[in-house]
Amino acid sequence: MYGYLNEKRMQRASELLIKGELSIQEVALSVGFKHVGYFSRLFRKTYHNTPLAYKRNHLPFK
Repeated sequence: MYGYLNEKRMQRASELLIKGELSIQEVALSVGFKHVGYFSRLFRKTYHNTPLAYKRNHLPFK
């Protein structure tokens, strides 16, 4: 259960980061994490990239 829930949270977080409308803290809070540091560690473990780097890599050039 715990693994499944975090998997779904990370999937949703990646979608929100790609949209680029929210800050890292806002994304973490919106997917259910109270601590941004823990969210960042789990995100990096899942996607092998920090949330900020992931966001930058997926934003379109303007």
